Amino acid sequence: MNERIDVHHHLLPVDYVRWLHAQGITDAGGWQLPQWSTMHAIDAMDQRGINAAVLSLSAPGVHLGDASTAATWARRVNEFAAECAKDHPDRFGFFATLTLPDVDGALDAANYAFDELSADGVVLLANSRGSYLGSPGFDPLMAELDRRGAVVFVHPTELPGPAAPGIPRSRPISCSTPPARRSTSSATTCPIAIPASGSSSPTPVGSCPTPCIASP
Repeated sequence: MNERIDVHHHLLPVDYVRWLHAQGITDAGGWQLPQWSTMHAIDAMDQRGINAAVLSLSAPGVHLGDASTAATWARRVNEFAAECAKDHPDRFGFFATLTLPDVDGALDAANYAFDELSADGVVLLANSRGSYLGSPGFDPLMAELDRRGAVVFVHPTELPGPAAPGIPRSRPISCSTPPARRSTSSATTCPIAIPASGSSSPTPVGSCPTPCIASP
């Protein structure tokens, strides 16, 4: 029997949402932040015939300007996601949240998530405070993810400048400058999952020089 696995399933820890509200953030990509719990998530999955889901944090992520605060929240979110997976091992896995554009913090978060929390991969925003994933400054992180053969889930986020007509978010640019197109090192072999990209990616998935999966 074929199983359905949702790799684009966002979690929203209550304390994380409170923190966002304290920063004046009440929506993500134009959507109001909903209430979330494992039980509600499992109920929704059961109603839709979804066997398992890989949890990840959506935009705006955890880096809102301060690297130390980002590191704290990355660890808290990742430990929460790991607990969800531990409590429901047949239903949940998770992609770890990192701290880009803080590369050193992202390396620390990735190593902790993989080595201590058994993360299934990482989630990276299409741009982190204006820096895209093809940025040479991100090479140390991409090299470590490549060494681990990590799954990289690339999620759209707000553009760092004015939106182009008909392109409200940076989903297309996330496909045209993936980790595979780093300018200072060889192409990564990391599998890359790109959600909601079927209708707006300028780069056909088949032309990416690394394994790519377009997901709903």
